[in-house]
Amino acid sequence: VDYSDIVVLLRSTKMQAPVYQEVFTAKGIPVYADSNTGYFEAQEVKTIVALLKVIDNKLQDIPLLTVMRSPIGGFNADDMILIRTKGKGRAFYQAVHEYMSEQDDELAQRLHLFFNKIEGWQKAARYLSMEDFIWMLYRESGYYAYVSVMPGGTQRQANLRLLLERARQFQQTSIRGLFQFIRFIDSLQSSSGDMGVAKTLGENENVLRIMSIHKSKGLEFPVVVLSGLGKQFNLSDTNASILFHKDLGLGPKYVNPDTRQTCDTIAKTSMKQVIRLESLSEEMRVLYVALTRAKDRLILIGSVRDTQKTASKWAKPISPYSLSRGKNYLDWIGPIVIRHPDGDSLRNLLEEEFDQVLWNHDSSWRVEFHGRGEVSAFHREEAKNQNEFLLRLQNPGKSINELIKKQKAMVIDEIRLDYKTNGELESNIDSGVLSDNLVGKIGKQLEGEARRLRGMINGRFSWEYPYKYAVSIPSKMTVTEIRKLQSLRGAQLLQEAEEPIPSFINPSPGLRARPAFLEGSKRFTAAEKGTIVHFILQHLELDKAVAKEDILHQMKDMIKRELLTEEEAQVANMKLFTIDSLKKLLDQFYINTKFDHHRLIIRNIQRNM
Repeated sequence: VDYSDIVVLLRSTKMQAPVYQEVFTAKGIPVYADSNTGYFEAQEVKTIVALLKVIDNKLQDIPLLTVMRSPIGGFNADDMILIRTKGKGRAFYQAVHEYMSEQDDELAQRLHLFFNKIEGWQKAARYLSMEDFIWMLYRESGYYAYVSVMPGGTQRQANLRLLLERARQFQQTSIRGLFQFIRFIDSLQSSSGDMGVAKTLGENENVLRIMSIHKSKGLEFPVVVLSGLGKQFNLSDTNASILFHKDLGLGPKYVNPDTRQTCDTIAKTSMKQVIRLESLSEEMRVLYVALTRAKDRLILIGSVRDTQKTASKWAKPISPYSLSRGKNYLDWIGPIVIRHPDGDSLRNLLEEEFDQVLWNHDSSWRVEFHGRGEVSAFHREEAKNQNEFLLRLQNPGKSINELIKKQKAMVIDEIRLDYKTNGELESNIDSGVLSDNLVGKIGKQLEGEARRLRGMINGRFSWEYPYKYAVSIPSKMTVTEIRKLQSLRGAQLLQEAEEPIPSFINPSPGLRARPAFLEGSKRFTAAEKGTIVHFILQHLELDKAVAKEDILHQMKDMIKRELLTEEEAQVANMKLFTIDSLKKLLDQFYINTKFDHHRLIIRNIQRNM
């Protein structure tokens, strides 16, 4: 089963999809959610926005605590408690300031370093554009690189780059400044509510998809996970002050003008019941769509508060009235499953014996229960394993000693099988009879483990992309680029050297211009020849020119200074000019230039009038 074979269906993706996406990403599962929410709730975006708010105003407690507890600040909960207990100021920054001025410990030094960086960023925010300023924060804080090694690092970096794009949009407006940019972000949140996270994966790739039931209409998937079945139906339409119905009309409340008390009228009560039944009918059609999307396997997930009480409710006889009293999808699915032959686990929850007739059906069901304590225990075990891994990285020597002790205990357990009693084994160990045997076996096991780890490390660090040549192949090429490529290949064959062809993604200068030895003598157009002559006339010093040789001498000096090439000097053919003709040309050029200048001044005066 590939990831693209699995889809998670939700009644609404507005609030739940970002949570599912965050969990899947943390587990390293590629996921795609077609959702327009979740961007400002992403942890990396919240951290950077909080940092911008702290740089703008340090007296904001929540943003300050967010940044200090993040990897940018590096402070832990114990540091926060110590600062709060030592300080007397109401705002947390005041408590921090008091701690820095009164204490001289390691925490105070870290606080000084942190707020020195904040002050430096405050100065930079005054003269840098917002896009450049945020990118500077990414680099100097190291947060952009930090999120790349977190689970879902590619997605997190894409979210931070999207914030840069918002800063670029802000720069195109007439307002400037950090405070105005923070208001710009707040206005984005208030106007559109939220934005979708940056899309790094497409729905056509090998990813697990999260979508609403409505969008899945007409589609089929090998594995469907229908989640959120315990969420109550949205019947808020029946709670309005005045109800509207296409057939029944208006259903207002009755208002007593004397006592100012209100109560539902008969019309509203009847209309509320009709609207409720119509809403439940729509929910039942939605459930039918969701249950018919699966080809091979359907996984239903929902939560209830009291499983025993809920099972008793599901065991009651089924009738249209009982279905109309359902509050969620589980209240419709549960009564069916509890009457199925595979619903033993549900029937075992009942206090009384289930004496109703079971419904024989060829479907196969497996019902599992996962309590809140079991989920919490799983998270605790996961956190424990993560802490143990970090301790091994911090103290590798201790980890190696523990590994040796573990291997020694395993070897002793193997040798114990050859002895009748533990006393006989311990006497042989004390006398040194088994010491060589133990050392040999432990050494072999450690050597095998070291060989395995060494091979794994070498395999990962020496890995090379097998299709490296494909990186230099462009997606498209123009006819001119193909012609230049053929010229380069011809030159490469002439050199009889096996040199690699330059990359097309980052082309070398050879692709932009042909080598000089392949160009040969350059042919100049009439316009280029005229430009060369004008250039020479601009740099000639006629006061020092008495004869034609003086002009040629000045042109040679231009070639030495690399103002001209020899080919350009030959094309100019200044031998045809005399000193008098050159002076007349320069005088005419001066007059035309002066006339054009005056004409430009007159045109500007007329435009301003």
